[in-house]
Amino acid sequence: MDVQAGYFIQPARTSRMEWGVRIISIVGIAFAQAVFAHGEIHDRVRVLDARIRSEPQNIEPLIRRGQLFLEANHFNEAIIDFRRSLDLDLNAVGVRYYLGQAFLRSGDAAQAEREARLYIVGTRDQGEDAAVQGYRFLGQVLSARNQPLAAAVSYVTALSRSSAPEASQYLEAAEAYVTGGSTHFGRALKVLDEGIRRFGTITSLQQAAIDIERKAGRFDAALSRLETLIAQGDARERRLFQKGEILFDAKRLADAEEAYSQAGSLLRAMPPAEQKSHAQLTKEIDARLGALRKVSGGQ
Repeated sequence: MDVQAGYFIQPARTSRMEWGVRIISIVGIAFAQAVFAHGEIHDRVRVLDARIRSEPQNIEPLIRRGQLFLEANHFNEAIIDFRRSLDLDLNAVGVRYYLGQAFLRSGDAAQAEREARLYIVGTRDQGEDAAVQGYRFLGQVLSARNQPLAAAVSYVTALSRSSAPEASQYLEAAEAYVTGGSTHFGRALKVLDEGIRRFGTITSLQQAAIDIERKAGRFDAALSRLETLIAQGDARERRLFQKGEILFDAKRLADAEEAYSQAGSLLRAMPPAEQKSHAQLTKEIDARLGALRKVSGGQ
């Protein structure tokens, strides 16, 4: 399989079903990038219009035109082209992913869920990438349908099918559990800790865990996690400010004042240009310190 100047070339021995699935991983990225780098959308659509008229049984130009419409937010037109593609070849299951995307972005999450589930069923023998993509998309759809716990299950299923998961997969699963309510915070933390064990202390994963611990009122646990980020040395002034915020929530006001002061000292030690870029943080620290000193002065 090859992609040249945005055009998909189908190898002779590739089945229509395999082709329909492979479009997702190759054309969905390369084509979208190439097509918008080589002209206005209406010019590309006009070329595809001609191909569709001359090759009425070929679903490739239909899919490409649908992709163009989808990228341009012309969702109804995209849906029509993707449906026509499936009318011509029901085995082109990869098209269902795009059709589901078009429904979701048009606001029809119910139809998007139907297409996501059909895509999962249709690609169950097509390998890891298709399964992961299908379950992640289903998670997005279920989140849009205000079913966060079902979405979390879908995201976790995608993780279980991934031999090399991305950190973002752990984040999306944890977020779904958090959206499901405080009784599911423990599950969210378990997912994030699995990611941390796999990748090490990635800031995004540890920060998400800190936010959950803080929201749950487990301030010591939040502080313990935060110390691992402070030890890394990146953005220490912001980490110390965050430490002050957690200590303030925990009503440890003297410790909070110390953390804010440390953050302020780091900011004042920066070169003037850097201080300017941190002006808002400096303003917030000064406000916190002013409020705390008023409280301590009035006692």
